[in-house]
Amino acid sequence: MYKLIKHEITEEHFNHPMILPNNVKPALVAQGDMPSYPVFHQLPDPVINENTLMFRMDIRTALTKFALGMINFAVATEGNLNSASDVETRLYKAGAELGSFLVPYYGMTAGDTVGKLFSALARIGTDCVVAVRDGKSLDAIGVAWASCIEDIATHLNALNPAYWPKELLIDQLTNLCKFWKDNIIARFAKDTAGNTISLDNILKVAVTGVPDHVLASYSSIADTISQGIIAQFSRLFLK
Repeated sequence: MYKLIKHEITEEHFNHPMILPNNVKPALVAQGDMPSYPVFHQLPDPVINENTLMFRMDIRTALTKFALGMINFAVATEGNLNSASDVETRLYKAGAELGSFLVPYYGMTAGDTVGKLFSALARIGTDCVVAVRDGKSLDAIGVAWASCIEDIATHLNALNPAYWPKELLIDQLTNLCKFWKDNIIARFAKDTAGNTISLDNILKVAVTGVPDHVLASYSSIADTISQGIIAQFSRLFLK
């Protein structure tokens, strides 16, 4: 006798490689006419949760403090405020705190090294503020920034080569410093429009990212750092 038997089948589809062991690199999709660094997929669904959301927001907050700390120092210096030295100290501390996010995953030495490098990047920025104020050449500032950016990108890439491509980090950090310089110059020149545009660009490259960017959640420094850690240590972010 014929008997109809029905089976219910549930399929799961991920838009990202499955969670891999930390020593296995995921498949990356190269795009034609794109920079040499790869385009990343989104994170797998199992790690899109409250843990990862809070982690991403914490790093965005830290990058906001760091990026805008430079602007606060420029404001204090331009106004010859007594608080300039305190603002400067907080800026360097904000740079060091960026390294603290790496400690649980890469260790104290790695976190301390990266934190000091971000503080050094900010220190060069404060030299830029003083140079603009005094009308001096910025050539040496640009060389110092480029060297520090190379060091940061090299260290981060060594820790997480699959998700922190050196070329991508150099591009992002170079743009951050460029927009810092643009803002400092505009501020001392009383260029309101230039000040507004550069500040918007600073927040995009450091924190929020560019809307509809092809690199998705890797279009800002904050998201590059957080997404890279989450992707490399996915199991630690599971609920």
